[in-house]
Amino acid sequence: MNSDKRGFVDFVYNVDKLNIVFALSSVALAISVVWMIWADYDREWKYFQREAIAFDRHKTQVELEAANAAVDKDQLSAVDAEAKEVEAKIATRNAELQAVQAGLEVIRGQFYIADQNLKFEKAEYDVAKYQFEEAQHSNHPEKAAAKGEEIAEHERRMAEFRLILEEVESRQNDGKARLEDIEGRRKELESKKGAMLKQTALLERRLNGLLPIFENEFRNMPMLDFISPTVKIRQVVLGDLQNDINFITVPKVDRCITCHVNIDRKGYEIDWDLATFEEEHLARYMAETYEEDERIGMTKVLASHPDLDLFTTSGSPHPLDVTGCTGCHLGRDRGVTFVNAVHVPSDDEERTRWEKLYHYHQLHHWDTPMYPTRYVEQSCSSCHTGVASVPKAEKLNRGIHLIKTLGCAGCHKIQGYQNVRKAGPSLTRLSGKLQADWVEKWVRDPRGFRPSAKMPKIFDLQNVNSPE
Repeated sequence: MNSDKRGFVDFVYNVDKLNIVFALSSVALAISVVWMIWADYDREWKYFQREAIAFDRHKTQVELEAANAAVDKDQLSAVDAEAKEVEAKIATRNAELQAVQAGLEVIRGQFYIADQNLKFEKAEYDVAKYQFEEAQHSNHPEKAAAKGEEIAEHERRMAEFRLILEEVESRQNDGKARLEDIEGRRKELESKKGAMLKQTALLERRLNGLLPIFENEFRNMPMLDFISPTVKIRQVVLGDLQNDINFITVPKVDRCITCHVNIDRKGYEIDWDLATFEEEHLARYMAETYEEDERIGMTKVLASHPDLDLFTTSGSPHPLDVTGCTGCHLGRDRGVTFVNAVHVPSDDEERTRWEKLYHYHQLHHWDTPMYPTRYVEQSCSSCHTGVASVPKAEKLNRGIHLIKTLGCAGCHKIQGYQNVRKAGPSLTRLSGKLQADWVEKWVRDPRGFRPSAKMPKIFDLQNVNSPE
């Protein structure tokens, strides 16, 4: 506590020290706020989308170069030369062209008025005709006679309006004929050139949307990314697929396409064993852009689905907006980080690579982690029940066959196989043909007697002989 010479107390705390504390606290608070904003903005999935945009930009540039090279330059030059000649001829008749165009503009207005007059008159005629027929049906001859005269008047006026419309239409056709005579082949040549450059125009428009222009970058900046950003969460709501969250179910909302942006697009096919794009220039781009481990990961992220005829595309039996991704692969539908999506590696090598690149660890508090790639066919049985086999699911079909032939359901409770016929023969009269010691040896080691026996060995195994 501070006091002056007279003993008066002025401040409880030392003001100079307090100012320093407040200044440092303010700086720390400002840094914390900026840090908080950046942590909220710099999400893991944004990196993958930006890399996907850069990759798509490269792909589009290569396709644009190929499209430009495919254009017949000689034919295009000939069209341009002929177009210049046509424009030169039109220039000599410029005054006549402007007069014809002005006249056609006037005629268009006259045509619109004449057409509207005829349509309105026709509408009144239809009303009068209906009322006439109603009067006849209701046996009101006087009213029917009056409506008959009204119909005749409408028919007379309709005939007049029709003549006016035909006269205006004739003058309009004459004007168009004069315009075509002046312009010559201008429109034909423009259409021809447009058809030749259609593909390049489409690719140029697409490339412009992928370029890092100010408008796109501005909308993606921190605190401004609510203004229709190009880098954003992408999702599909699967109303027919539900998540059970205890006492209630909610629709699945798949956000896998936030990172796997090309999963339903053709043109991004890869060799899944080698993790390389089939198109040479795409494989070369990936090799030049990323280190080997990251190249493998990014290649799989940016790839198309390996079977687009069967999955994800709108024309496939399993479109993305109906079955989504987690309907087959499982995992956490709303997860948008590598760990929260509950990926599961196929082997130790992949696990090591994921730990290095994505700080991977298993998310324990999720009941349905993704199937490893080699087991994903298992999910087909969730929908395709009660069938002998599932097309294009060889591994699943092999499993179904094994369950039925080996009699797995005899010991294990397997949903859907409770009523399957037992694989083995009836044992009701076993003692009449076999001895007890032989049966014991047969059950203890079925393949010791017959190597091809399908009955599994359940005794003297490593996992049942230990003290535990």
